[in-house]
Amino acid sequence: MRCFKINTDRSCKGSNGRTSCGGVIRVHLGEWMRDFSKFVGCCSSLEAELWSVYSGIFMAWNMSLRNVIVESDCVEAIKLIHHDDRLGGSLAIVRYIREFYKKDWCLSFICINRNNNRVVDALATTVSTTDLRLLEFEEPQEFVLTFLQEDLDLLLFQINFDLMYFC
Repeated sequence: MRCFKINTDRSCKGSNGRTSCGGVIRVHLGEWMRDFSKFVGCCSSLEAELWSVYSGIFMAWNMSLRNVIVESDCVEAIKLIHHDDRLGGSLAIVRYIREFYKKDWCLSFICINRNNNRVVDALATTVSTTDLRLLEFEEPQEFVLTFLQEDLDLLLFQINFDLMYFC
């Protein structure tokens, strides 16, 4: 079964709590499939990251992708999704994400280094602050292509380094 990755990120603009999020869905080796962005409104950075995760898995489910790894650079979000009910139980968005665990698919979440998440950082910061819809892009936006290549180059470097180290 093919594996797919969703990278997510959030952006907070200024001290007024206006947040947005973005993400990219790729085949596990980095080939772009689709990206998305969303203006979330006024909320915490953590809630915006959770909205990004939810938006990505919502799209993946609707695309009939059934073996999905979500990569986020937000440790707190991953902890809330997995097991921290002190705050997670009170946030509706966490409950929505957890509902996806009950569906018939393989869904996992991992935390990654922020440097490996540049393409979605760019997506999250370029969102219009007037449109609350989830914007899905079926063709990569021009500015995304540069970041995709940089991410792919970094991935290939890491694979080559690992091969040299373990051989």
